[in-house]
Amino acid sequence: MDSLSVKDLCPQLTRQRLVIEAVVPPGNIQDVTRIQAFARDLTTTLGRTPVKGVAPVVWQPTEEEAGKHAGITFMMPWVESGLVVHTWDKFDFIAVEISTCKEFEIQTALAIFRLWFEPLETTYSKGFLWHEN
Repeated sequence: MDSLSVKDLCPQLTRQRLVIEAVVPPGNIQDVTRIQAFARDLTTTLGRTPVKGVAPVVWQPTEEEAGKHAGITFMMPWVESGLVVHTWDKFDFIAVEISTCKEFEIQTALAIFRLWFEPLETTYSKGFLWHEN
């Protein structure tokens, strides 16, 4: 097995991952409410279940930290795993990580991402889709 291969250590469990990265128009990722609305839309459209009693986590740097990282980190736990969004304001760059134990349509997730962030350029990586035996 080469260093880029992944061995299925739990074949009885379905897992699906999607990482989306994009350069977006200036101003499209600085608004926490846009990221929260994207997360709600994605959660509903993909049929995911927010964990009850656990609010999404939003982190933004303090003024002292802003020189090291000016952006937002957003995490929403789902019963079926979760969603993480990282932004870098200085580069108008966003990375979205979707991790689930329930299948979803990748093109649907990409369409929702494009609707909310209007990317100038996008790339994505999908993986770990194994099915219960």
